[in-house]
Amino acid sequence: MTAPTPPKQRGQRGEPGTWKFLVLWENGILLPKETLGWLPTSDLDSALLIQQERAGSLRYAHGSRQWYLRDGEAWRKDDGGTVEKAVTDYAIRLDLAIKALKEEVRQQVVRQAGLEKSETEIRERQAEVWEPFEAAAGHAAWLKRASGQAAVLKMLSVACGAPDGEAEGRQPLALVPAAEVWEQPDLAYLVDGWIPQTGVGALFGETGTWKSFLALHLLLCVVYRLGFLGQPVNRPGRGVYLLGEGQAGARRRLRSAIADLAVQEKIAPAGLDYVMVPFPLSDERAVTEVVTVIRARAGTDPVSLVVFDAAADFYGADDSEISATDMQRIIAACKRISRELGCFVLLVAHTGHGSKGEDDEPGRMRGTSRFGQAWDFEMQAMREPKRQGCGLLWITKTKEDELPSAPVPFHVIKTPAGSLAVRPGHGEAGEAGAEDRPHPLELLSPTEERIFGEVITYVRKRGSGDKPPLSFRAIDGGTKGNQRAKRRMLDLAVDWQFLAEVPIPGDRRGFRYPGSFSAWCDRVAAPDVPVSPPIA
Repeated sequence: MTAPTPPKQRGQRGEPGTWKFLVLWENGILLPKETLGWLPTSDLDSALLIQQERAGSLRYAHGSRQWYLRDGEAWRKDDGGTVEKAVTDYAIRLDLAIKALKEEVRQQVVRQAGLEKSETEIRERQAEVWEPFEAAAGHAAWLKRASGQAAVLKMLSVACGAPDGEAEGRQPLALVPAAEVWEQPDLAYLVDGWIPQTGVGALFGETGTWKSFLALHLLLCVVYRLGFLGQPVNRPGRGVYLLGEGQAGARRRLRSAIADLAVQEKIAPAGLDYVMVPFPLSDERAVTEVVTVIRARAGTDPVSLVVFDAAADFYGADDSEISATDMQRIIAACKRISRELGCFVLLVAHTGHGSKGEDDEPGRMRGTSRFGQAWDFEMQAMREPKRQGCGLLWITKTKEDELPSAPVPFHVIKTPAGSLAVRPGHGEAGEAGAEDRPHPLELLSPTEERIFGEVITYVRKRGSGDKPPLSFRAIDGGTKGNQRAKRRMLDLAVDWQFLAEVPIPGDRRGFRYPGSFSAWCDRVAAPDVPVSPPIA
């Protein structure tokens, strides 16, 4: 290979002609030459060497953050990570070359010194001769790390950007013969019939529908290759759980989930990692860092599932969830993580305003409609309104298969570890006398628990004894919180017999205490389940 013209950079002493070594890659060895040459001492140097070595065969589209390879007359996506492997190969070859050069310098010094020099004088002379190459040696050592290779890859993407006159930020146009499409493999699934092995998707629902418990359960099913709510897991592998909230309760939730799984060792799974600090997915450098960290941790093990919980915690300060432009950057970042790690990326999110799903019908995810268009898979968690501790999982989008005609039932149970675990079906959850039935208040989020306490306290003070029942308008006017949440808390209070519903004039619903406070406590509080109602 002919040595490229070295760029002038800060830190280089003298003119480029002062370099006396030439990079030759035929055998992966750096050989001394009397002709002009230069050694790579920075990320840019290395990127230019790789670019010249593969001149005309690489291109990077910054808009889609995707590498393309020249294949005959057409360009194709680098789905196999060829460019990343080329950078890794370059780092290995440079390290070998520097080691070979250092050994050659040592042998030359020994030959010139002869027997009349002491070991100390030989080492000093060797250090003196080697001094011009220290920068290159340091760069080679840096490239042995994943962060160094990521930096070179970044510089290479700049060097291989779209040429002048071509559309910036889009993939190169190419005609794909129908014969190639005909021979494409069938879609492979992570969870059979539901979640593909690669792609992006969402799990969304209202507050208190056990979304985080479902996400953790899915991760553990993938790590242990257990069925997820009755569906087989086809590709077990490592999982990564990125928590933007709820870090304080992560320990109890993990222990509770493991305690209820059909696994022999009730210990932390080696194939599951957490990221406890949120970062903006719209920051390309942050995405590069998380990909690098996950890849370094996984080694040769496949990464199957990455979960962001909750998605909003990973938006940037200037990102608006109703802006298609802002959220397109979030979607592109998730697709990049999926592409570079070969995994499925799942975002946990909330239901959209005004689209909660009525009469047990699914709604839609909060934010721009671009989300629904971009997802390869989507599911919504809902509560079963008439059964305590029970939920429904609606599959609202799949890639190829037909959508299930009915939701998938599940329920949560309280474990000795102090938190909840997910089980398929409705089982005995909600049935009177079930030993593993969680207390109603344990199923509420902190916000719901506050609203629940306020409405019951208000009704107890103004709608008990001989006082007339209270309408929803009266309760809404005397308490704080969202109207929809108050209606739901009143429905749950009636279902759980915290309150009684009585009709009032005008075909409206009325609410009152069912008798005296002491009688209410005797009826609601089971002997083995202590009740601590939020009563003032």
